[in-house]
Amino acid sequence: MKNVHQLIAEISEYFIITAVLALPPLFVPHQTGAVLRVPSLGALLFYMAAALFLFLRARSTQSAFPALNTVEPDAAFNQKADAAFRRKAASKRATSAVLSFAARLLLCFCALACSAALWNRIAAFAGENAVHAPLPDEAGRRFPFFSGIIVLACYEEMLYRFFLPEKARRIVSLVFSDPDSAHVSRMFYALAEFIPICLFALAHRYLGIYAVGNALCAAVILRTAVCKKVPIFGLCAVHAAYNAAMLIALFNTAR
Repeated sequence: MKNVHQLIAEISEYFIITAVLALPPLFVPHQTGAVLRVPSLGALLFYMAAALFLFLRARSTQSAFPALNTVEPDAAFNQKADAAFRRKAASKRATSAVLSFAARLLLCFCALACSAALWNRIAAFAGENAVHAPLPDEAGRRFPFFSGIIVLACYEEMLYRFFLPEKARRIVSLVFSDPDSAHVSRMFYALAEFIPICLFALAHRYLGIYAVGNALCAAVILRTAVCKKVPIFGLCAVHAAYNAAMLIALFNTAR
């Protein structure tokens, strides 16, 4: 096996991050009628630093994969095209890309909202106690409250949707570099995707079994969006908007 030292380093980093960041939420006890609170300023600074670190490490992991982009057959023709045609074509491509990006983010948000509505209905039908979401009364306290929602959403995306899956895929690519092991590697690639999804879902266990089901669906939706080339920062925005919308909905329902 090639790159043994690199493989050991990748595995060590994966398990250290999993043990330090992904496993502790699994041991938070279930709380009946849980009350959602934003962490303290010190905790939020930690989550901000952790999110940045995870983003940089995941980006470096992605860059280690072989480049998939190749020169298009009509590259020579494009180089000879006049400047006006190129600008017009580039403008159309940019507009199309922006619209496609916005549509995918909206679709992802709607899918998350539908999942939440479904699981909330199931929980209500089963008589599950509602989760309380007390919003601060003072306008000055609402800014840090929603800032915490944004920070935690970015942290979760960087950990569960970006770092852990990409790092695991990198490990699988190092272990199964032989083309003859493609069938086995596909199973491990699937496992690399499955583990972060389960960790994210179980991290919501303290909110109840129905919250776990909703988190499981949300994890599948968000990771599928990543695989469909939706930028990770776009998903951070969607995740934060979804969390804020759900908290506002819970607050208004409780009133």
